[in-house]
Amino acid sequence: SQGQANQVRDNAGCYVLLFFRDLTGRAEELSDEEIEKITTAMLNPTQYKIPDWFLNIKKDYKGGKTAQVLSTGMDNKWREELERLKKICFNKGVRAHRLSLLQPEG
Repeated sequence: SQGQANQVRDNAGCYVLLFFRDLTGRAEELSDEEIEKITTAMLNPTQYKIPDWFLNIKKDYKGGKTAQVLSTGMDNKWREELERLKKICFNKGVRAHRLSLLQPEG
């Protein structure tokens, strides 16, 4: 098991793999300074020289920039992308729209 990486939610596990060699511990065993380092790296990945291929938004359609988007920002980016794909009648956007109509509300 990858210990710390398995205990951290979202893509923080990938950042844990970048900063720690010992992966046998648990997330609650991290010191405050280690947690702060991971948080800062997730918010400002270029400050820690994290490569572009590691980030989750590659060449954004609107700005053309590569970025790291977290939590609700990722949901918003995904929704914007699907709306754009629906607008141009791209198969992936149309298929996602049909699936969302079939799912119950709530």
